[in-house]
Parts: sequence; structure tokens; C-alpha cells
Amino acid sequence: MKTIQYALQNATIGAEYDHLVKSPSSFRVVSNRLFELYCKAVLKVYCPMTVIGLDNLPEESFVFCSNHCSHMDSAVLMAASGQPFHQFGMVAARDYFYGKRNAWCTLVHKIMNLIPVDRKSNRKALLENLALCRAFVSVNQRNLIIYPEGTRSMTGNMQSLKHGAAMLSVELGLPIVPVYIDGTYRAWPKGKAFMRPTPIKVYIDKPLYPGDYNTPVDASGSGAASYRLMTEEMDKRLTELSKCNGHTK
Repeated sequence: MKTIQYALQNATIGAEYDHLVKSPSSFRVVSNRLFELYCKAVLKVYCPMTVIGLDNLPEESFVFCSNHCSHMDSAVLMAASGQPFHQFGMVAARDYFYGKRNAWCTLVHKIMNLIPVDRKSNRKALLENLALCRAFVSVNQRNLIIYPEGTRSMTGNMQSLKHGAAMLSVELGLPIVPVYIDGTYRAWPKGKAFMRPTPIKVYIDKPLYPGDYNTPVDASGSGAASYRLMTEEMDKRLTELSKCNGHTK
């Protein structure tokens, strides 16, 4: 079986994703900037945000991995980074954001760099997603946002982590930055129409570098053992960060 690294050399990106790997149109630039200004105003006045550990961000491209309780989380992470919103791409479930035709999903497509991933993907789809992520971060040293739980929590408590984020980190050589977000579950939980005024705290931990978790590839050509070790460490870090405020919501 060929390794993922070998297969990535010949992976291609469809023309439908040109907007992610080329310079954005004027419309996308303006709409993205307006969205950024709106979010930062909300996080300054309505849901005041405090960021702890900003100096832990690496200078190279990285992958933000955080707990996930709310539609607010991506905006919170981008604002907390201190970087422009256009520097981030969000790895999003294809069936949720690409399979629905409603005003919310259409709006998100227009103002955010959504990178689709199939939750139940075959090897070919997996390679296409990795290639697309690699191409995205290669432009102007951009970054990614991935929620390793796979979906929003219904309770505010962190769910078990999947290996997808670690796999992407290992195969593309990108450090993972663990982040714990406190407050977005109370502000805008799943099922609520709009957010409520709530203080938000963002805890940014030191990055995990994939080179520290190297193991031999397995029979399928993947570094499954590396993914597992990195995911276990990420889970440990996020659990520790969740205790900073004495609760997990």
C-alpha cells in the first residue's frame, strides 16, 4: 500500500475550489472584512472576550484545534489570534455546509473560507481534502481551524476527539495549537436562534509539533500510531485548559 505522503504527490484540486487557493475577489474581501468588524465589535461589547496565551502562537502556519459548542467558535478563534479573518480556513463537514441550501449556509460560504471534508470519506476524498488544505495554507502562510470533536457539543462538555486533526497535522507537517473556549455554550448553544450577552475566555496552549510524535507508517500507508499519540496529547491539553475556570462549559 502506498503511503499517504506518496499519494499526496499526485493529488489534484478541482476548479470549484479556486476561490480557496487563488486571490479572493473584491466582493469576498469586502464581505470578509465587514464580517470581521462585526464579530470583533460583538466580542468587545456584547460578549467581551479575554484571551490567555496569545504568545503561544507559532510564527508558521498552524492548525487551531478547540472544543466546539457554538456557531460563534470560529469567529472567536480568529478574533483571538489577532490575525485577519482571511488568514483562516475552516475545515467543515460537507454534508452540513455544502449539502444544504439555506440563508445561513449561503452566508457562511460567502464570508468564510470553508474547506469541505466528508465525515465518512474514502481514501480518494481524504487525499483531496489534504491536498486542498495544503494548497490553502501555502498561500500567504494561512492557518486552519478544525474541531476534533467533529460536531458541536449539546451539553457544553467536551466530547471524545477524532483523529482527523492529528492526521492532517502529521501528513502536512503543521503544528496543532490546542485552544479551550469558555462561554460560547452559554452565549449561543446549539438550537438557540441567537446569542446572549456572555463573557468569553479563550485559553491558547503551546503548539504540538507533529515531529514529536513520529512513528512508522502502518500496513495501510498511514501514520495511525502518530495520529493516536497526538490526539491523546491534545485531549489531555484541552482537558487541562477546561479546568482553568473550574468548570467545563
